[in-house]
Amino acid sequence: MILVVDDDADVREWMVDALTLRGHSVHAAGCGADALAQVWDFREIDTLVTDVNMPGMSGLDLVMEARKLRTSLAVIFVSGGPADAVFDSVFLEGLGALALRKPFRIAELEEAIENARRRE
Repeated sequence: MILVVDDDADVREWMVDALTLRGHSVHAAGCGADALAQVWDFREIDTLVTDVNMPGMSGLDLVMEARKLRTSLAVIFVSGGPADAVFDSVFLEGLGALALRKPFRIAELEEAIENARRRE
């Protein structure tokens, strides 16, 4: 099961709808706190797709907390920020995560999900 986290409702709904239409089981959250609650409540969640820059809890903080609950969680960061440190390959390798720059196609997201799941 995939958990999509993005504070932009339009982006979040686009990812959820597109992944669902392609046969994936998907949950969604608009903030880090809601996402953490879902990671706790739904043991089926094995993949986290999260925006990097969100108010309150950032995507990085979310991943660090979520991995305390589920160490094997596959992670894909998504961001539209050109200078985000999350796109540094050393940083990503250290977290065992992947990253996609917005905008991206749903096929690119699906490929990232598959690759992230293979890493775990």
